[in-house]
Amino acid sequence: MKYSARLLIALLLAATLPIAALAFLIRQEMTERLTADYVRAAESAITQTEALLHDQHRQIRTSLAALSAAIPDDNRFRRSAVDDRRDERTYLLDYAGLAMRLTGLAMLQIQDESGRIISSGHFRNEYDRIDTALPGLLRTEGLALARVRSPEGPFIVLVAADTVKMGGRRFSVAGGMRIDQIIPETLLTRKELTVDLVTDPANPSSGGNVESAATRISENATASVIEEPDSATGEIVRELRVPLIDTQQGTVTSAAFRIKHDVSGLAELQTEVDRLFLIVATITAILAALIALWLAARMSRPIAELADKASSIDLDRLNVAFKTDRRDEIGELSRVLRRMMERLRTSSATIRDAERRATLGEIARQVNHDIKNGLAPIRNVFRHLSEISTDDPDQLPSVFRDREQTLTSGMNYLEDLASNYARLSPVVARDRTDVNTVIRQTVDDFVGGGAKSLVAVASGAAFVYADPLSLRRILENLIANALDAVKANGARKPSVVVRSEHAASEDHGDVIRITITDNGPGLSAEEISKVFQDFYTTKSRGTGLGLSIVRRLVMDMEGSVRVESDPGNGARFIVDLPQMKGV
Repeated sequence: MKYSARLLIALLLAATLPIAALAFLIRQEMTERLTADYVRAAESAITQTEALLHDQHRQIRTSLAALSAAIPDDNRFRRSAVDDRRDERTYLLDYAGLAMRLTGLAMLQIQDESGRIISSGHFRNEYDRIDTALPGLLRTEGLALARVRSPEGPFIVLVAADTVKMGGRRFSVAGGMRIDQIIPETLLTRKELTVDLVTDPANPSSGGNVESAATRISENATASVIEEPDSATGEIVRELRVPLIDTQQGTVTSAAFRIKHDVSGLAELQTEVDRLFLIVATITAILAALIALWLAARMSRPIAELADKASSIDLDRLNVAFKTDRRDEIGELSRVLRRMMERLRTSSATIRDAERRATLGEIARQVNHDIKNGLAPIRNVFRHLSEISTDDPDQLPSVFRDREQTLTSGMNYLEDLASNYARLSPVVARDRTDVNTVIRQTVDDFVGGGAKSLVAVASGAAFVYADPLSLRRILENLIANALDAVKANGARKPSVVVRSEHAASEDHGDVIRITITDNGPGLSAEEISKVFQDFYTTKSRGTGLGLSIVRRLVMDMEGSVRVESDPGNGARFIVDLPQMKGV
């Protein structure tokens, strides 16, 4: 990843992450505070509703108490209710309706001790119906609702009851106010608040035992506030539960005043905060990107210049200048590169001197090696002549004439070497060369020098495009190594065979293949992998240059050389030289 890209990513993260964290915290704090405010508003509304219900319930009980106190003083009501006089029945039927209007109640009924309704103000046809549920309310002072019938249909009232004793009999008076007239809209101070009365007739507290249902109402008449979150709408909900008596079914169920606080305003506010955050984050990201690009261009330009200068450095061009007046990190880097260039110039001079010394040393070793190879046959001839002069002096002229050609050939070889090395970079004269002729001459010189184990198997014509002197150097090195190998092996019948033949090579096509085979100790796999490397030798006094010279000379002739060996059974060096076309 480029430096500019990393800088851009870093600035974007540094700019947007704090904004994102701040927006999240603000959104979280706003949500918590508004939710708490909504909860307080809902709880306040439910508390006001409960207080209003209790206040209305007390008024109902006060009205019923006043009515209960007036009923015994009404002689007509006493005669019709206690004495059961039929001529006063109309008065009895109308009594609850008149009393209901005087007290301002929406529901009023009077029952005897058996639960039979003797007067009903809200529905006259209730006369003589048995209702045992409402009298049970006499045992509690808590809130309770009742579903009652009317000519227009059933309605729900906040109900209370009282007791009247006349003539040794007990009568109950139950009255109430319509619930929709008790809860005014002004109760809700916020437009987000709504209040509903929810009934649950499907889960009665008692199936058919009205008395036990009334007992439960008495035990649980105190209203309670509970929280019931609406998961579908997300609204904040508070409820005030009270018992509900269904006078028609004779059952007791539960009803609840449910106050909901709409939270859509919170969702809209959250959306607005998110939108503002996205706008701010986008603007910040754009500014951060522009700043990052500007900084990257300002910082990468000098770095690119330094990189361009550094890329132009090589051993032949060490004059690159890293001058700077900057005091920042770029300036420090420039000064480091300048010191590096100074060290590199010093090291380069040292390396060049070492290379010159190594080159001269290698040339000296090659000269030494080639001269030793050239002197070997001459030394052998002189040793042979010395032996003849001692053992049979009369044969000395004849032997000298026989060996004169070997001496002349060796001297010519040394003179050619001297000429080539005098130029240091010899120009190899490649010409039409008969491989077999060079093989026979080289082998004869070694045999004349006492190498009796050497045999040449070369016949016919085998022409290559090469330098005869280089070809002889190749043969001399390989034959000398083979002779040393069979001497070191101590074999009873040492053998070195030099063979030439026509062959086909995958790399060079038709070739003249020269094979030097010996029955020496052979080479290991590790030795074969290193045998052509410079300065690698297995001889105690070897230079390690002979086979590396062979490899370079063969490559100059566009040929190849390889070695095959079976440890303990000798080695075989194979030289392939491209055959001259048309021969």
